[in-house]
Amino acid sequence: MAVVLVVFSAICAIGIGRLGFEDQPRGIFRTEDDSFQELERVFQQFGTDELNCMLLVENEDLFVPRSIQALHKLVENLDRVAGVEEIIGIADARLLVATPWPHRLLPTSEITLEQAKQVRREAVAHPLVAGRLLTTDGRRTLMIVRLAGDELTIQDLQPMVRDIRQVMDHVNRESVLRVRMTGLPSIRVDVFT
Repeated sequence: MAVVLVVFSAICAIGIGRLGFEDQPRGIFRTEDDSFQELERVFQQFGTDELNCMLLVENEDLFVPRSIQALHKLVENLDRVAGVEEIIGIADARLLVATPWPHRLLPTSEITLEQAKQVRREAVAHPLVAGRLLTTDGRRTLMIVRLAGDELTIQDLQPMVRDIRQVMDHVNRESVLRVRMTGLPSIRVDVFT
């Protein structure tokens, strides 16, 4: 019986040494069938959410001059992180309000409290913002920080997630904003390191 147990343990030890781990989510489900190939085409055309870090940015009121300036500073600092491809949120320069003339939703210049109230009215009325990137009470907004690359490994993600967290930590210490992060990149780094 002892010999059988030793032999079985040796076989298990050899097998464990041959086990590998797929640390890329798509790799786990990769197949050669038509549905997976279609998914790959969609990812090529629109990108994948595997590289999106979701940041929840909070304050008692995001639509006061100090908060708007802090949001712009947050975006500026995140944009400096190596590996950040794109930042989508209410401070995005591509997010325009059309009336009375086309202009950015969040102005980059200093504004008055009255102007900030107008920005709030425009934001909660904006079809791409209200209920999607901004809560109706104007206290929370979502920022999507998209990382550059394709099928990044944990080792690729670690420095990017670390640097994003450093920016967040600085904002949480020095700013009126509170920032939290989730998304596959941060979850993967947390689980596998």
